[in-house]
Amino acid sequence: MKNFRRDFIKKSIIFIALIICFGALLGVTSGAAEGYSIKTVKASCFVGGDVEFEFSGSKSAADWVGICKSDVKSYRDNNLGIWLYLGTGKSGDVAPMTDAVAKGSYSLKTVKPDGTNLPMGEYSLVFMTSDSFNEVARCNFKIVDLPLASDIPKVENITLSKDNKDLKFALPESCSVNDGYSVLLYWADKDGNSLGSEPFYSFDLSDKSSVELTFDNLDSMPKTAEKLNVFLAQYGVKSDKCESVTLNKTFIPLVIPDSEKSFSVADNTATKGKIIFNFLSGYSLWIVLGLVIIGIAIFFVIKFKKTKNIAEKNEF
Repeated sequence: MKNFRRDFIKKSIIFIALIICFGALLGVTSGAAEGYSIKTVKASCFVGGDVEFEFSGSKSAADWVGICKSDVKSYRDNNLGIWLYLGTGKSGDVAPMTDAVAKGSYSLKTVKPDGTNLPMGEYSLVFMTSDSFNEVARCNFKIVDLPLASDIPKVENITLSKDNKDLKFALPESCSVNDGYSVLLYWADKDGNSLGSEPFYSFDLSDKSSVELTFDNLDSMPKTAEKLNVFLAQYGVKSDKCESVTLNKTFIPLVIPDSEKSFSVADNTATKGKIIFNFLSGYSLWIVLGLVIIGIAIFFVIKFKKTKNIAEKNEF
């Protein structure tokens, strides 16, 4: 009888312990799913740039994120003044009267309210709740100096189709479309010297599949343009070197319809960062060719009639 009681007590204790462990496991799992988290998209950003971050677990539109030095233990002790509400993605003096955004991604400028940039160093993004200083999560990142013009690479494998419609090039393997790169296009003379101090067109390299192209009313290239210079810039710093490609002036369209001014950016896994730019696309070429064909046809018709008239006169 005593052995039976002992076995029963042991089994009961084991059963209760299993229930407690199972409940604790559920509690931990549930807590993790509902927990606060924040992380940067990249480990660093350049001086004056934006720090991109992702967050989850927000339960109030007044939950907010601020930047402080990484050695600051409490955000209350920070005086950088750079922050935003997660409910709106914007800073403001009054908490937003909107619904909470449970998870998402924002970018925060590393610029103080007085307009000065945060200097190089190590910083933290701090996640706080309901317009309070209750810190629930943080992550670290670095601000590094802007790149030198000499350190920014050139595009590779540049080609231009014979009709000047498709400009293709690839980014170097070490570059990524997410590293703040932009492309600057300049008309150039026969020696490859850029015409003008400003590009006639520029665009950021991003994950967009298509973007509207405009020439700012420049529907034709300069008469002295013989080449096209392609520069890379990073975070607003232009490279001191470029790649050039020769224009085929025989096929240059005279007019470019607005509906045809477009380019596409494709992230090709086979060729990393491959960019396809549908350049100077339009129906003008076909119009010119059509007029040439019609002119040739008229020429032969007139010639045929003259020959026929001469033959008829000779008969008499």
